[in-house]
Amino acid sequence: MLMKAITFDDQAVQRHRVTVLECVKDPDASIRKRALELVTLLVNENNVTQLTKELIDYLEISDEDFKEDLSAKICFIVEKFSPEKLWYIDQMLKVLCEAGKFVKVCVSK
Repeated sequence: MLMKAITFDDQAVQRHRVTVLECVKDPDASIRKRALELVTLLVNENNVTQLTKELIDYLEISDEDFKEDLSAKICFIVEKFSPEKLWYIDQMLKVLCEAGKFVKVCVSK
């Protein structure tokens, strides 16, 4: 429902960002996957650093079967919304350090 609502009222969905981030950590794989998709839609220039930090922190402890999807989404977010080159490099290195063997292609630049 929130994925549909985001197209109409981004700010209403943004208010539930903390809850959505918690759902990324849910034991149910289908809930994790949907929450990760929603988090990707919630990211903007104003919250990219905070959301990226939260996702990378979770990447450290996430299940191996989820690391590939999670690292791909983090790379997408970082590439799309990076506020500066140094931050971009730092985040990519963190992803590679935490989930290197699960990262397919992280950059398209």
